[in-house]
Amino acid sequence: MKSAKGCSAPTPRGANATIGRFFHGNIYSQVEHDCRIGDYVTFGPGVRCNGNILIEDHAYVGSGALIRQGSAERPLVIGRGAVIGHGGGGAERRAAGCHRGGQPGPPDPRGLTASTLRRTMSRTFIIFAPSFDENSGGVLVLHRLCDLLNRSGQRALLWPSRHALFNPWRPLHSWHRWRMQRRWYRKHGFYNTFAGFTTPIATPADLDGAIVVYPEKIDGNPLRARHVVRWLLHKPGFHTGRVNYGRNDRYFFFQHAFNDPALNPESDNLLRTVFVRDDVYRQTHSGERSGTCHILRKGAGRVMQHDAANSILIDGMSHQEAAAVFNRVKTCISYDPYTMYSQFAALCGCDSIVLPEEGMTPESWYPDPRDRYGVALGWSGLEEARRTAALLLPHLKQQEQEANASVQRFVDKCEGYFGR
Repeated sequence: MKSAKGCSAPTPRGANATIGRFFHGNIYSQVEHDCRIGDYVTFGPGVRCNGNILIEDHAYVGSGALIRQGSAERPLVIGRGAVIGHGGGGAERRAAGCHRGGQPGPPDPRGLTASTLRRTMSRTFIIFAPSFDENSGGVLVLHRLCDLLNRSGQRALLWPSRHALFNPWRPLHSWHRWRMQRRWYRKHGFYNTFAGFTTPIATPADLDGAIVVYPEKIDGNPLRARHVVRWLLHKPGFHTGRVNYGRNDRYFFFQHAFNDPALNPESDNLLRTVFVRDDVYRQTHSGERSGTCHILRKGAGRVMQHDAANSILIDGMSHQEAAAVFNRVKTCISYDPYTMYSQFAALCGCDSIVLPEEGMTPESWYPDPRDRYGVALGWSGLEEARRTAALLLPHLKQQEQEANASVQRFVDKCEGYFGR
């Protein structure tokens, strides 16, 4: 049996039980064999935690609760932040954040549906992502996916893409390198998360049996995971000029234009997360406008098709700075066909124009006409963009709501691919 720093000592522990940091076990509470107790877990007086149970971080178990025995093959899981009320006899598997009153009260999941509780997976999702950057759409949606998975009752963690990678043939060495690097990143602020999202950081111990989600720009399988999802946030090979994926990878795409049927014949594997910044991007100027601004981003290598010398470059600006420019100029020209900034410009009252790539049509750009609201593909589409500009924000808000259903379909598909 092992206990970590900060653990209160009086709670008896059985063989092979592991207790995390700052565990608080009140009088007459006990932990039996083969249990794993996370960090900042609290047991009330007289709690009986039987064998083969995993209690995740920040859970609370009320006085007199009896947690039923799990099994070595399928440990019973009490999710992160779950609360079991006093006298909760026979407590069984609980989703993250779930509340369960004393016997015989049913679970009150605080916004989680009964079907979500039934389908809560014991498997962990690990999202391979860079440090949070509000100006990078790809980074934002990766962090948002982790957040939405946790909000829906799953267990999801971020793996910082700059961290030392795990080597299963040298696990102790990998663990030591990871801990040292994590301390360095925290001290110097090299890895950031967004305070409004629930995005805990994974450890090497979390990799066992996890489903790892890589964006399409990542080559191979750096974490050597058995279960890999490749999320196509752009067309495969766009960033690197190569496609180096695993034979057994499963594919999801952010939008239909990014899917490659040769890699992924499943045309319904849409996984889209949306975070609308209408708190920043809104029209605040109704007076006269003049001038242009332009967006390069992923279109940085394209030939300039307007007078860039007298135009304001949006790249590198904060959201607040970009919103101020969008509210001042008359026209925004984007060389990146798929950046969200084109829609942000339209929300601020700009004429927003995307310069099409060679051979691009409105239907190949965005097959769903609603995704073209407020934004013109080329100068010829400007009148239609102006006509539909008022429909853009309601459509984005609807997409934000539909993202929850998209994430649940993703979870269901992963259960079918990899099992529970």
